[in-house]
Amino acid sequence: MKKLKKLLLAVRKAQGTIIEQSDAGFVCQLSRARNYGLRIILSWGAGWDHVSVHATTTDDKDFTPFWEDMCYVKNLFFEPSEMAVQYHPVNDKYMNVHTNTLHLWRPQKTEIELPPICMV
Repeated sequence: MKKLKKLLLAVRKAQGTIIEQSDAGFVCQLSRARNYGLRIILSWGAGWDHVSVHATTTDDKDFTPFWEDMCYVKNLFFEPSEMAVQYHPVNDKYMNVHTNTLHLWRPQKTEIELPPICMV
């Protein structure tokens, strides 16, 4: 994940708003189109970079972010050389605390293994 100064600058350049900030991360709001925005939580800790993304229309209807939204968020908050993933854990470890929210994860100390490029 980008360093804090670059993250905050990215939010400003995207004409977003920082809602809350702490040493462990921040919450921001970004507009994606005339009729919806993204509520994003960024955190770093316990060896992981983590981004939660939730979409809401201007009339407060929640929906799951689009693939294009997740690509936008990944490019906004991670370095081009960093890979981030969305996990689908085994059923007995699955937890859904917030419906319509997708997550990006990146371990801070290890590389994520990528399948052969012809398969990606």
